[in-house]
Amino acid sequence: MNYSLKDIRVLRRNGIKLPIILAREAKRAGVELAVAAAVIEQETGGGRNVYGHDRLPGGGPPIWHGSAGNVPVTKKNYALYRAWRDKQGRPPYGRMQGVGPMQLTWYAYQDTADTKGGCWKPRINVRVGLQVLARAVNKYGVYRALKAYNGSAEYADAVTLGVRKWRKLLYVEPRQGFSSLDESLWQAYSIGRKRGFTDLGTYANKPGSHGFSPACAFDLGDPLRFKFLGWGYLKARRLTKHYAANGAALGLEYILLGKKILHREDNWKPKPFADRDGSHAFHIHADGVGPDDAV
Repeated sequence: MNYSLKDIRVLRRNGIKLPIILAREAKRAGVELAVAAAVIEQETGGGRNVYGHDRLPGGGPPIWHGSAGNVPVTKKNYALYRAWRDKQGRPPYGRMQGVGPMQLTWYAYQDTADTKGGCWKPRINVRVGLQVLARAVNKYGVYRALKAYNGSAEYADAVTLGVRKWRKLLYVEPRQGFSSLDESLWQAYSIGRKRGFTDLGTYANKPGSHGFSPACAFDLGDPLRFKFLGWGYLKARRLTKHYAANGAALGLEYILLGKKILHREDNWKPKPFADRDGSHAFHIHADGVGPDDAV
């Protein structure tokens, strides 16, 4: 999704050393910025261009460089590392070491980065790492993708906590608090608020998606300008279409606006909706639970 100057400042203030590169490459790959920030924070403390510390079997010294401290990645020493790596033979017989801000370790990922300009270059390294992560997220979801990226549940658990931290730093908090809305919808909610819409509610003690705790839906309005136009309000229609175009990534099941419903099962095509009380003429309802699932 899009990022703002404020997002860049938040990243920089909170330890990300390559905030512009990370934001641009996250957008290019289609990775949630909070997820990208949590991964690079866990891997290299926010984006240091260094080698990893995977060790030889039996608790031996770090593979290839043998140093306990941080070893910067350069074009020259990366060429030496790759020549050494290729002499070892392909896995499982070979040896590999993590490289760069995203700690690309598997030889094929390193080679892919080299074809794009060089694994030793931070921008290219981040680009390939986030592309790998994006494919895994699209296939497995965030948690399993994190586990696949590193190979351990401990890593996935630690980065998941980081994702939550970064979401709270980057996203707009609902007026009822983050705890009032399911975390899977924080990004969608924040996008709407950043576009100027007001919070008309997340959790409410009533039947339906608002009645879950945390809520599985949120309502956004614009009371000074909506004027009961519903689908005819261009600003609201644009946001609704943006939600639909990115529905899977944003955790959405359907959106209501005026007398239109856009549902995942209908490929997000606008279809007639019986807005019995007319309330959706002045707000957008974004939902992470299907109508048949709501209680």
